[in-house]
Amino acid sequence: MTDDNAGSYWPGTDERLVVEEMLRDKDSRHWEECRKVVKQRVYVRAKNIPASRQEEIIQEVMVKVVRYLPGFRFDCTLKTWLS
Repeated sequence: MTDDNAGSYWPGTDERLVVEEMLRDKDSRHWEECRKVVKQRVYVRAKNIPASRQEEIIQEVMVKVVRYLPGFRFDCTLKTWLS
């Protein structure tokens, strides 16, 4: 996994195309990559929370990602936005 300053989490892929595909296709492989980023961030920030609650937090965050992704303005990388 790249760090936040290394550019796109989806190396070699234009993030605008990634977002377009995610919005167009609910089964896009990019959704799983997105979930991996969210999961990693939750595990780092909520390590003292029980695993079952961490999974609930991941699901809550993913619901918000689905809701707010159409308004993503590309002011930062997608990975940073997910953090």
